[in-house]
Amino acid sequence: MLLQLNDVKLGYPQGNGFKTIIEAFSMHLARGENACLLGSSGCGKTTILRAIAGFEPLYGGEILLDGDIIAKTGYMVPPEQRHIGMMFQDYALFPHLTVAQNIAFGLHHLPKAQIKQTTHEMLTLIGLPGYAKSYPHELSGGQQQRVALARAIAPEPKLLLLDEPFSNLDVDTREKLATEVCDILKDKQLSAILVTHNRAEADVFAKQIYHIGEI
Repeated sequence: MLLQLNDVKLGYPQGNGFKTIIEAFSMHLARGENACLLGSSGCGKTTILRAIAGFEPLYGGEILLDGDIIAKTGYMVPPEQRHIGMMFQDYALFPHLTVAQNIAFGLHHLPKAQIKQTTHEMLTLIGLPGYAKSYPHELSGGQQQRVALARAIAPEPKLLLLDEPFSNLDVDTREKLATEVCDILKDKQLSAILVTHNRAEADVFAKQIYHIGEI
């Protein structure tokens, strides 16, 4: 099993008490599979994603990645040591860097020749081989999100987390890109978790859907 969340409790101290956001949430994700956290705004789905990434402490339960505990009460493996990639709603591309430089951002530890080869492979994979020297502002929203995907998977993470990455796109582009992302993940044999409030998007992306904030 690639990822396991066992009875995870999330929240924050509030005055003399505690505000619970997520209570006893569990999920399992096998290697090569996708899952979706589906729910309305404020239900806690992004908080779960942040906990998996290493940005939220646990107040109960545990998270395991590849069989190793990466989080439990009082213990957190730092985000940079988890080998987890992330895609965000606002693309989060560096405006002063070219498309190629954005994709190569997480590859600085590799030899230059390997960085160049990986960047070229990523550009081909996302269908933008002629855009290496373009800047983010010269791309459409869908193209920017493809670049964000390439940057996230270029370092070959164990797991990819997607926080409502298609919500700023129009409906047609949203579903088309969701399908394309699934195909790319399948090609790379990479597992992913998508956070969304859109049921159609969830159905396109994953068979394994967790409804957050519902009994």
